[in-house]
Amino acid sequence: MRRGLRAVAVVALASLQGRAEEVVVQANPAARRGLTRDDSVAGTVVSGAPLRAPGAEAADVLRGLPGVTVVDTGGFGALATASLRGATSAQTPVYLAGVRINDDVGGTADLSTVPLWLVDRVEVYRGHAPMQADRLSIGGAIFFDPRRTVRPGASASLSAGSFGLRSARVGAALGSGGDTAGWGALASLAAQRATNDFSYRDDRGTRFDAGDDRLVRRRNADVEGRELWLLGHARLDRASRLTALAHAMQRQQGVPGLALVPTRAARASLDRLLMAVRGEHRCPEDRCELGLTTSFLRSDTALDDPLQELALGGRSLRTRATRAEQSALLQAELSPRFTVRSGVDLAVERLALDDEQRQDRGSRRFARGALAGVWKLHDALEVTALGALECNGVKEGALCDVPVEGGRLGGRWRAGGLELLVNGGRYGRAPTLGEQRGVSATVRGNPGLEPERGLVVDGGGRLSGRAAGVPWAAELFVFSQWIDGLITYQRSSLGYLRPFNVGQTRTRGLEAAARALPLRWLLAEVAVTALDPRDTGGRGARANDILPFRSRLQVTPALGVRLERRGWVEEVSLEGRYVHQSSRYADASGVVVLPAQGGLDLDLAVAAWHRRLLARGRVVNVLDQVRSDVVGFPLPGRSFSASLELAWP
Repeated sequence: MRRGLRAVAVVALASLQGRAEEVVVQANPAARRGLTRDDSVAGTVVSGAPLRAPGAEAADVLRGLPGVTVVDTGGFGALATASLRGATSAQTPVYLAGVRINDDVGGTADLSTVPLWLVDRVEVYRGHAPMQADRLSIGGAIFFDPRRTVRPGASASLSAGSFGLRSARVGAALGSGGDTAGWGALASLAAQRATNDFSYRDDRGTRFDAGDDRLVRRRNADVEGRELWLLGHARLDRASRLTALAHAMQRQQGVPGLALVPTRAARASLDRLLMAVRGEHRCPEDRCELGLTTSFLRSDTALDDPLQELALGGRSLRTRATRAEQSALLQAELSPRFTVRSGVDLAVERLALDDEQRQDRGSRRFARGALAGVWKLHDALEVTALGALECNGVKEGALCDVPVEGGRLGGRWRAGGLELLVNGGRYGRAPTLGEQRGVSATVRGNPGLEPERGLVVDGGGRLSGRAAGVPWAAELFVFSQWIDGLITYQRSSLGYLRPFNVGQTRTRGLEAAARALPLRWLLAEVAVTALDPRDTGGRGARANDILPFRSRLQVTPALGVRLERRGWVEEVSLEGRYVHQSSRYADASGVVVLPAQGGLDLDLAVAAWHRRLLARGRVVNVLDQVRSDVVGFPLPGRSFSASLELAWP
């Protein structure tokens, strides 16, 4: 693998030596703004090259963005979650093609199941979610939008990397376009596997005694999966458009356990099906737009624990969750200075749990109505107001036994390259079916759980311009977040876990980011997130009130080079990105401290033969630094991956 990556680099450099005839200006430094759903709140957009790196997963794309915290459990295909501004991953809804993929057990979304190679762009809304999200959550929202195509063609790619990483993908597209009508369809089949047998240092539970440390190899962490994507869209006329998608995925993997207590035989399987159809219609002169979306999500997860290494209370656990949802969104321009948006969401969720001791069935009926108005008080000043009420019917026959209200009021002022934003919102999260009913014999439910409720206030601005001929862009936001009734798990005297509303927290923070093109071929950027997360539950005098498992400082600098030239090699790009995370407390008392950690990643891409041939290489954790997640899972050291893609035309 090392020789292969060296060969790619040698070819790229040799083709450019003495012949770099022209360099090309990269995308505008402010290109990551461009929020399509709601640009009146703090957010980030990622598209293009960062989504195409070989071996990269959705967690790698989000890691290092302002306000984003990613938790890995080690290796390709392992569970990875994201949270925003110190909120929990359950408070951060994640959407794939407009469908929320957070599960109905713990409420979190597994980023490792997002097919990054088919994602066209990612929109991250920090603190405040747009109306297109069916949940106005405390942690904002993350949207993964798939590609669209109207050009016929075909592509195939192969990837290989460290720790047994192998993947292959084939795809084909058909389509035709026109001024008044057009259609497109894409089908893609992919398969991947990895052994994830990386080495890590085992301290045997004696963190302060290095004398008994040993280097061991990760076991029972392999993963193998297959997935099929079908995308289609048709423009019926100038005003109407229909889009449909289907995604089927199967995955088998080991469940490795903690570093100190690794498993030998525990296995997991995931079978997921996602389908959605969306219709859009624009009124004459584009004065209004109506969108209707129907979606269905089925997820079947099975845990097999023959040696009872996972403390499930038995040797097997099967979880089957389904969600059928219908949503409508109407936007109308009532006057040149006033636009109204209204939305309705209806859903039915079902959860089935089967283990050796019980068979449990639960369901939830969900309804939400939302209304928003946008007033342009002046050419430079805009005010947005949004209100929503959701009803959750969990008890038998109940339609709205768990109501959750939400809303936001904000303002935006723009003048030239300066944009100032201020927003305040009240949001909530209803307990999941898994939290209310339990997920196993050792993780019980609590039907008396109350919704989490939070208040989020933030303000800041974006600024872009040119200085001495150098285009640049920067943003700075400060925020405060208060959460009441935080849901957390506590162990009972009988040894099982049960969720409770026990928390009151307050998090203050700062987010900053800057991008610039100091040279026409060089892009420099940096992102900084600082948090002050506190437990304000008032449980008496404590030596430490800082919330555990949260880095209080994250800094991510990056440099990128992109060259274009005439010849058989048309483009070469190289990017380096370093992510630094400060130390974290691992317990509420502040006794156990996880040390600061960081990692440097390098990405190289070479495009040739009229850009039909694309070679990529990636080195993760170049400096081979020791890393671990917050619960003791070791993360891989230095690793390599490369891919070769051929596309026609």
